[in-house]
Amino acid sequence: MTLATGTVLPPGRNQPCPCGSGKKYKNCCLPADELRGRGVSAALGRDRALAQAMLEWAGRRLGPTWQLEVLGLRDQEGSYVSDFVTSCALHVLPFRGKPASAWYQEAHAHLTPVDREFLASVRAAWTSVWQVREPGPSRALLLDRLTGEERLATLHPEHGQLREGEMLLARVGSLAGEAFLHVAEPGALPASEADAVLSRVRHRLGGDLPIGPERLSLAGTTAALLALWREAYFDWSDRFDAEAERLEARPYLTDRFSFAPGERSGLEQRALALPGAEEEFRDELALDLVVRDLAKPGVGDGELLSIREEELVLETRSTAQADELRKLVEAQLGASIRFLERSIVESPTEGYDPDEGDDDLDGEGESLHDEAGLPHSRFNEAWPATTEPTESDRLAAEVLRLIDAKQLDEAESTARQLEARFPEDTTGIERLGQVFEARGMATEATERYRRAVALMDNPGDGHYCACCRARMVKAVRRLDPTGPALVLGLDPQ
Repeated sequence: MTLATGTVLPPGRNQPCPCGSGKKYKNCCLPADELRGRGVSAALGRDRALAQAMLEWAGRRLGPTWQLEVLGLRDQEGSYVSDFVTSCALHVLPFRGKPASAWYQEAHAHLTPVDREFLASVRAAWTSVWQVREPGPSRALLLDRLTGEERLATLHPEHGQLREGEMLLARVGSLAGEAFLHVAEPGALPASEADAVLSRVRHRLGGDLPIGPERLSLAGTTAALLALWREAYFDWSDRFDAEAERLEARPYLTDRFSFAPGERSGLEQRALALPGAEEEFRDELALDLVVRDLAKPGVGDGELLSIREEELVLETRSTAQADELRKLVEAQLGASIRFLERSIVESPTEGYDPDEGDDDLDGEGESLHDEAGLPHSRFNEAWPATTEPTESDRLAAEVLRLIDAKQLDEAESTARQLEARFPEDTTGIERLGQVFEARGMATEATERYRRAVALMDNPGDGHYCACCRARMVKAVRRLDPTGPALVLGLDPQ
């Protein structure tokens, strides 16, 4: 079967096998295709346990510096580290020359061949903006809006149902010839909002479409995409919430229909087939459906359709939506229902405080952050021994505090102590450069920054941190614009 988009789907069991053998698909290549699909599903099923093992190992072996680099990818408000960021941290972010998953794989000879192949395939995946063309329960047809590639991808068991047309910031890989959607950043965008992100991405990357996968695989590109996507999503989410709140404050319209005894089961089945209908609640007495994007796509949670006993009820927020939903329902359910009345009900949200009961989020209850100021997440849970700042972290923070307090002699002494005690780390060199910069000693500060960058760029010496390197390169350019130029390289900022 060939879709309008040109992607070829597997044939039916009794159709001729596409290999050209002349046999039915079920008697030829189907078993091998199913085995391959089960292999991808099994690998995805192992993904969370494998990721947790890598996080725990990286926390012990790569240390808190790696953890802090990873937490630098978290969202602007610092409230969570998503599975998407976990994937980027393990498989994309270079740490001393290669991602954490590569270090883990190198140190664990006992990994199964399937796990090794899966880790390699995830590292080879790239981050892009993917549009859901044709969703399904276990696979979906996805279009990469940056490379132009199209993939029929197996879905991760925890992805849930995708919706046609929505846009995802996601990483898609390929294992044994089978594409799979590894992770997606929480928060899909409607196409109209994501198009603005695509325009900014093209401008940021300085090129026209298509953009090659090799460029989208870079850590700096991934970080830039993540920052642009989150900015757009938070902006859209704020507008969405404001509009939803405005709609919630309005009265809603209720259309009531009757139906004959014994018709309920058939009505439920046909109602579930309504375009955009999603089951919200069901028990032996009632079925509640939400019909989304009816009259104003992207606004509100959808219109409610309830079937109870011998009555069908529609709840909407405007006359236009009420008329449209009634027309849709009557066309779908036909003569089985009879319209009774339309009534207007005042909003039940009047006087309701949406923040009531959430005092623990900013009061004396459980905080969103732990004592070290790091957001609660399964990242932190993986490193109970490393959430406390190390001695080098304390010294580095003390230098900055002293600089802010204008105590520059004490700051210089602490920075030199940091450099002497931790010579394998470039933080002490950078802090001393910051002290010199605060004293107005641009030449000395530039020399320190250049030395730190040189150590980072020398394999096996110093400590490589993309964020730190980019920060110091920019400082050199600012302080010594006519001196020897440094290449910025990967810049997650």
